[in-house]
Amino acid sequence: MSFACPVCAAVSHNPNDEREGYCGRCHDWTARETLSMWTIYRRPRDMPGVEWCIRRWRVLPGVQEPQPDVLVFPAETLAAARALIPLHLTRLPRQPDDDPAVVETWL
Repeated sequence: MSFACPVCAAVSHNPNDEREGYCGRCHDWTARETLSMWTIYRRPRDMPGVEWCIRRWRVLPGVQEPQPDVLVFPAETLAAARALIPLHLTRLPRQPDDDPAVVETWL
């Protein structure tokens, strides 16, 4: 089995790419039925020296957990991080079981 990206036509033989509609060349999910979540972090452990950042997560059909996206943007302040969030989304406050670096998530 193979998966051909509908955007760039790259072909992948990875069954995960086919199931999730992921294109390694585009570094993006191409499945139409996805939900993007943007999470704001303060001092994320995987980005030493970065005070604030936003990261996109994707909810994919048939995949139980949200998947991290390659899109990560650093910011100098919370206000600057919020300015990077796409318009018309709704803010969800941090949940008690979230990673300590999570400030809020936008849907």
